[in-house]
Amino acid sequence: MRTLIAVISVLVVGLAAQEAPKAQNGAKALFLDPTSGAAVASRSARTTARSAPAAAKATAPATGVNAGLMYYLEIARPDGSLQRVSPTTIFRSGDRIRIQLQSNVNGRLVIAQRDPDGTSSVLFPDPRVNGGDNRIQAKQLTALPSASTWFRFDDNPGEEHLLVMLTPDINQAAPGVLPLVPPKQWDQRRTEEVTLLAQAQRGSKALVVEVDNSRDSAATYVVQPAGQTVSQGVITTEIILIHR
Repeated sequence: MRTLIAVISVLVVGLAAQEAPKAQNGAKALFLDPTSGAAVASRSARTTARSAPAAAKATAPATGVNAGLMYYLEIARPDGSLQRVSPTTIFRSGDRIRIQLQSNVNGRLVIAQRDPDGTSSVLFPDPRVNGGDNRIQAKQLTALPSASTWFRFDDNPGEEHLLVMLTPDINQAAPGVLPLVPPKQWDQRRTEEVTLLAQAQRGSKALVVEVDNSRDSAATYVVQPAGQTVSQGVITTEIILIHR
């Protein structure tokens, strides 16, 4: 990554505390209660309404579970304390952050960092963790780069892009879209394909996105509602970090 300096050591996966479902509509409610079948209609939820291109139509059978991801950022303050922030935060040179991700279903996770030359470097899975196995369990937090290391913004402002792909076990991924053992480096073509897939899914009805900017529970929720299935069977999203 051009401005985030990541020292990838051991990626720690820990059991996250369960949150009680809240009476609300949108991606957060669906994520917290995967079998609810709750209505997805909330103007306060930050969802996009663009129509997905024809190439982004679903290719796998619809599921009966609300499957998705929740992620948030932790920033280390000068006094040593940690603060939970949303990806809409403006970061400054010298800031140190960690990304915490959680799935509400079992599946496989891949996270890549988009590089300035149009290629991408795969950050997870890491061959030093579980032999490179990228399986994750429901309700477990995945810390990136790890629970004891940080990404650090250097002196070159700009936007940093992370591509996140979750294949829930309940989905049937299209052949070849996500190899069981992803290569450590994606070329420009692969990077563009994943980026376009993330953009198309964000504009489709098969994926619901909600940003919670509250002080103590800031997070982004990306959910495939029950009865829907995303293009290629892989829930794909892009995390954009703004460095000023």
